[in-house]
Amino acid sequence: TLFDRLSDEPKLERFLAHLLQELSAHAMPALSDPKACDMTARLYELCHRYSLYAPRSLYQCAASPSLCQSATMLLHGHVPSAAEQVIDFLKGLARNARTNKEADVRQQLQQLLTDEISEALLTSAFIGLSSGLPLAIVPRVADLLAPLLHLPSWDSGRMQKWTTSAIAAIPTVDGVPNQSV
Repeated sequence: TLFDRLSDEPKLERFLAHLLQELSAHAMPALSDPKACDMTARLYELCHRYSLYAPRSLYQCAASPSLCQSATMLLHGHVPSAAEQVIDFLKGLARNARTNKEADVRQQLQQLLTDEISEALLTSAFIGLSSGLPLAIVPRVADLLAPLLHLPSWDSGRMQKWTTSAIAAIPTVDGVPNQSV
C-alpha cells in the first residue's frame, strides 16, 4: 500500500513536499483571479496545515518561496475570503521558524522568510490593515507579526527600515490612508 511504501519519515516528507509542489503548480496561476477565491483559500489552508504538521516538507517543497511571496501579496486584502487562511499559513510558518524543536527545521523555515519576503509581508500587512482586510481579521495580524519580531533576521535595523518603507507604501489621500485601495 501507499503507506507501507512511505513508512519511513524521509520518504513521507519528500512525498508530501512533492504533493504540495504539484497542487501549487496547478493553483498558483489562478491566485489573482477573483473567481478563484475558494481555491486560493483552500490552497493556503493546506499550506497552513503543512506549516503546523509537516514543516520539513514545507521547506522541501520547491514552490514554498512562491507561496510565501503570493501570501504577502494576498495580505493586501484583494482576496478577503482567503485572508484568514493566508494569515494562518504565515503565522504557522513564523511560529515554527521561531520555536520548532529541531534547529535545522527552524533554520530552513527562517530561510524561507527572506529579507525581501519579510519586507513585503510587513508592507502588505500595513496596507491590508489600512484598507482591505476585514475588520475581524485585524487582530490576527498581530498574532502573525509577534513571532516574526523575535527572528534573528528581524533585527532592529532591518525592521526599522522595513517599517518606514511599509508606512510610506500605504496609499493616502490628503495625508489620510485611502480605504478605497
